[in-house]
Amino acid sequence: FRKRYNFLFDHDLPAEKEKLQKSIKKLKDPNAIEEAKNQITWIDKQLRSNPQKNVESEILRGHIKKEREAAKAGKRPYYLKKSEIRERKLMDKYNELKVRHPEFN
Repeated sequence: FRKRYNFLFDHDLPAEKEKLQKSIKKLKDPNAIEEAKNQITWIDKQLRSNPQKNVESEILRGHIKKEREAAKAGKRPYYLKKSEIRERKLMDKYNELKVRHPEFN
């Protein structure tokens, strides 16, 4: 879904969020204001969850690619556990932080 409709998450949702924030200032009805705030929190949640899911799918894609190559060489397949996916995600996160902030090494 996100591959096909990524343009929504890149362009349309942030623009809609800004439009809602501007409209909140103009609205007088408390119910309409609450509805707009709920919509903004939903958009924030969608925008925050996207990178986390991308990292997980990227890890799985890389592992599956390696497993296919190993299967061609005659090896038995090894399937990642959820805990191993979590570990790899944390390792990627900390490696990225090391690159961004070398003073903390």
